[in-house]
Amino acid sequence: MEFKTLVEFLEYFKDEETCREHFASIRFANGEYCPHCAHREIYKFSGGKRYRCAKCKQDFTIRTGTVFGESKLPIKKWFIAIYLLSTTSKGISSVQLAKHLGVTQKTAWFMDHRIRKAMKQNKDSYSAQLK
Repeated sequence: MEFKTLVEFLEYFKDEETCREHFASIRFANGEYCPHCAHREIYKFSGGKRYRCAKCKQDFTIRTGTVFGESKLPIKKWFIAIYLLSTTSKGISSVQLAKHLGVTQKTAWFMDHRIRKAMKQNKDSYSAQLK
């Protein structure tokens, strides 16, 4: 998916449920699995937001073990932060990111560092695949 403008981006990711479903489709593109033990047999709780592994019996969500893990922020805010950080040519400060997202500067700094670390890891693994 490519969005030419922030408006297009926000129209597509209009609510939290849309963001969650989109992320779940990416996360489980090769089938559902447990992030704790990688077992493929998992159960969904009613409501579809929580899962339980049939093998290790641990509960998890689509956020578990990802950049969004252990964060109470809505996925939509994470998506907007990723969009802003990846589309600005010179980057964006945590102060400016905080203003755009309606969070504190400390929260924006935390998000910024997690996203940059994930992008760097993805770039490193992509570079290794090219070699």
